[in-house]
Amino acid sequence: MQVNDTLVNNKLARYINLAVLALFVGLVLFYPFKKQIWYDESVSILCSKGLYYTNGNALTALSTNTSSSLAAQNTAAQAYNCTIIDNGNSFLYNELLHYYTNVFGNSIESYTWLSKLCALGVLLSVFMLCSLLWGNSLFTSLVIILLGTDGVYWGMAHEIRAYEMGMMFIILAASFCYSYLYKKSTPSSLLLTGLFCVAAVLSHYLSAYAVLVMLAYIIFTKKQALFKPANILAMLVPVLLVGVYFVLAAKGFATMQHQNAALVAKKGEANFQLSTVLLEAMKFTAYNFKFMMPAFLKSTLTITAAFVCIGGLYIAAIRLAASKVERRNLHLLFLLGISGTLFLGALCIKSHHYTALYFRYFSFCLPFATLFTVYALFVIKGNKAVHKLVVVAVGAIVTLPALLFFARNINSRDALKFNHMQVAQKVTASGAETLVVPDWTDAFLVQSFLPEGCQVKYVLDTSSKDFTLVRNGVAQKVPVIRINL
Repeated sequence: MQVNDTLVNNKLARYINLAVLALFVGLVLFYPFKKQIWYDESVSILCSKGLYYTNGNALTALSTNTSSSLAAQNTAAQAYNCTIIDNGNSFLYNELLHYYTNVFGNSIESYTWLSKLCALGVLLSVFMLCSLLWGNSLFTSLVIILLGTDGVYWGMAHEIRAYEMGMMFIILAASFCYSYLYKKSTPSSLLLTGLFCVAAVLSHYLSAYAVLVMLAYIIFTKKQALFKPANILAMLVPVLLVGVYFVLAAKGFATMQHQNAALVAKKGEANFQLSTVLLEAMKFTAYNFKFMMPAFLKSTLTITAAFVCIGGLYIAAIRLAASKVERRNLHLLFLLGISGTLFLGALCIKSHHYTALYFRYFSFCLPFATLFTVYALFVIKGNKAVHKLVVVAVGAIVTLPALLFFARNINSRDALKFNHMQVAQKVTASGAETLVVPDWTDAFLVQSFLPEGCQVKYVLDTSSKDFTLVRNGVAQKVPVIRINL
């Protein structure tokens, strides 16, 4: 829905929006690459190379291996098998990472570039969705600024994980969903909505919480039109695709059930409290909706105040909305924005463990929470009874703390958790012929960072805690750093 307002909806606004978009595209793409990985990233890397094994296989039963034998595992089929061994999650990401690194090499830059490109896709997708919501308005720039400086978005853009890809696909699904609801109610729009939902789920299972809200909203608003033959077919295709994958990935679901059972078994260790779940869920919700007070003063009072502000903004925008479409947009964006809070909070309560309340897991509701806050300001501004300074003041309250929080944390660095990339560089630079490892996972990770054609013999020595690089009989020891957290 577009509003004719010469202050915020003109050619100048379009150029400003494009400039802001270009600025954040540049920030994401050219921000320096990180120099280390952590455990979850190591899993993504090993799955993409066909080298992730939790219960052993023919390779891990040996006492020696070679680069050639490990490189032979680097196939799309083996990447799929390892994804299933993990738990079936991130299939689409692991396969694309497999092909991407086969073309562009095994450096940390190559592994990270896929997430950076997906982050670029997120910005472009959000830009497109904003154009559908309000045309060439300066509110688009505000959305790009708030999303581009968000810690989750920024962190996942530089992490070797599937979250950014899932975020991109769920926003694309929302764009075609909006088009189906209010622009062109065609089977093709419905089909594209479904296909992008499937792509999001196959990128990361947790995107399902946003998918379910979106599909429920389509059924609620278009229930009569949905049962036309062409629309039924458009819905069946995505359902069949995801159904086929879930059947093939059944072993992965069994692994996931064992992982969940292990969490439930730890409930006594977690000192679980329902009040903690509620406060943590409210805190993350405040961050997602850009009410950042808890980031600077962590207390029950500030978390509650931020949550009240979100509710107040929702009620005010609904009351001041000028049309039924604006109210429906507010409802949908709000529901998508809190979908992660409700779903992840419920998982915590069910498992009696806090693991589900992890900031990465909110990736798929984050864009919609941000969009809701800005869209609510857009709706409020469109009401003549509200002075524009009120909107400017609320916008400043939202934007300035978000920028300050981003500036404070952008250069934060974690302690080194894996040094396998550095060891791979030493192997390449020294021309080592043999690498002694204490565990086969260490060999697999080092192999994943070696350039194509580099030949090394791997020897297993479970009594050692070091890497040992051997060249011409001369040994060099390097302590293994492997923190599986």
